[in-house]
Amino acid sequence: MRIRKIINYTVVLAACFTLLGCPFSAKVPITKPIEQIDQGLLGKWVQKGDSIISKPQYYRVERGTDMTYDIIKHTYSSYDTTYKKETYRAHTSTFDGVRFLNIQKKSTGDYYFYKLEKASNGFKLIEITDNITDKFSSSTELEQFVRANMHLSFFYNKDATTYIRRR
Repeated sequence: MRIRKIINYTVVLAACFTLLGCPFSAKVPITKPIEQIDQGLLGKWVQKGDSIISKPQYYRVERGTDMTYDIIKHTYSSYDTTYKKETYRAHTSTFDGVRFLNIQKKSTGDYYFYKLEKASNGFKLIEITDNITDKFSSSTELEQFVRANMHLSFFYNKDATTYIRRR
């Protein structure tokens, strides 16, 4: 029982750092929601490797509007023996074939940014580095900054997180 609790806490901590860990954040999105949603991203997703856990954390990606996603994070609580939910609003911004995910908790607060890449059986999220100290007051300024730096390897944190579809 104690080992299971330790595993559950470890999974929750890892998940916190995965989705909303320490990527770069700003008060404004890279762009406003202008891209149509990708139907292929809708559904239930689990971090690759977590599917072997009996009660893994998972994400349900739903259509928010024609241009936004509602992402519901489901985290199992062994204390309550239930899943807790957190809701996020997200949209994509694409430049020169590079797609970014702008994500905001419950449509309030700062935006967090990830490079979004299709993977063979899912997708990868790569955090934009948290080493950026610049502050942006408009999406136009942030977009120019992203466009100028998006092809530099150090613009991203090293680790990518892969998500696979869960049935």
